[in-house]
Amino acid sequence: MGMLDFLKVSNGIANNIRFTSDTLGSGLYSGHVNSSRLPEGRGVFINALEIEYDGEWQNGRLCGFGRKYAKGYYDVVQGNDDDASKSLVYAGEFRDDRFHGKGKQYRQTGKLEYDGDWIDGWRCGEGTEYYENGRPKFVGSWNRGRYQGKGVYTYENGDVIEGEWADGMLTGEAMLKMHDNCVYKRIYKDGRMLSEELISGTPRISPDAQRNLKFDNGTYIGEVDFNGKIHGKGVFTYTNGNKYEGSFKEGVKHGRGVFTWADGNVYEGEYENDMRNGIGVYSYINGNRYDGEWKDNVKNGHGVFYYGNGDRYDGCYSESLRQGHGIYYYKNGSILECEWDRDMRHGKGVFTYPDGRKKLQKWENDRLINEELLENGTGSAK
Repeated sequence: MGMLDFLKVSNGIANNIRFTSDTLGSGLYSGHVNSSRLPEGRGVFINALEIEYDGEWQNGRLCGFGRKYAKGYYDVVQGNDDDASKSLVYAGEFRDDRFHGKGKQYRQTGKLEYDGDWIDGWRCGEGTEYYENGRPKFVGSWNRGRYQGKGVYTYENGDVIEGEWADGMLTGEAMLKMHDNCVYKRIYKDGRMLSEELISGTPRISPDAQRNLKFDNGTYIGEVDFNGKIHGKGVFTYTNGNKYEGSFKEGVKHGRGVFTWADGNVYEGEYENDMRNGIGVYSYINGNRYDGEWKDNVKNGHGVFYYGNGDRYDGCYSESLRQGHGIYYYKNGSILECEWDRDMRHGKGVFTYPDGRKKLQKWENDRLINEELLENGTGSAK
């Protein structure tokens, strides 16, 4: 952690002074400082990636209430979805440079994604997750970013399930209220439904609606509607060896499900209109894994890609390519935080070595154009 230039600090207030933050890297700081010439109290910091923090500090670390902004996020304040300028990512409490306490996290589109408790950078405690359209998706307890404990999950079609969650999966007894007002009691284990009992209402699907249907491209075993069309829970086994187990709506995959390809690749997550849409995990047979948002069968939005060699990428995607702001973590402990364009490093970046040394870099089409070593954490180029 670098100290501010003492000669440019007057009466405990710094004005546009270069400073190196442990988490945000090198940038310019304006605000209050303590006797050790470290940010203390209210101040504003902007780094080379145009990531901005406006809030409270304690001994050079983000601590207290603050707002974090980033380039490429839509302007949530002005509400102009055509202006992809720097805008709000998180507003809430910090401790030791991490989200900690009460806070709101926003999507890249500027829409609210989560409002609730945080501990050491994780969603942890009570909180509400929202769909892109602003409707609540999950209301309940969290632990290290996953549903944990009591919670209520609302599906996009209006169905609501309330129950106990463990490590992001339903477990034990849960009550499901369908949008047709039918209420079911279900028993789950590790996210898989073991039994279901109708408690009230008249279902659209008859009690004996379990069917074994054969098609040119495979076989289906599961629920159908009154017209004999695939609808509800079921398993479709394809003639090519692929298999889908999960929810269907009017003949197509819709809701949560697991698709297993004949070659061993597996997708587990949300579907809409027969395509991967929403949150899902794609596991490759080579050891790679993607956990994040999908749109029309491609990676789109925020996601984390885990490589089989131990590396990982945490950031934005567009049409299955890394696009926008992202952080690449190497298995040796090095970190590269930079901008991406069509899956290539492009623009400014900060490279951090395992020992804490940092370099300010510039990339063009995945080629390193220039880099400057930040000497002794002071932010001066070497």
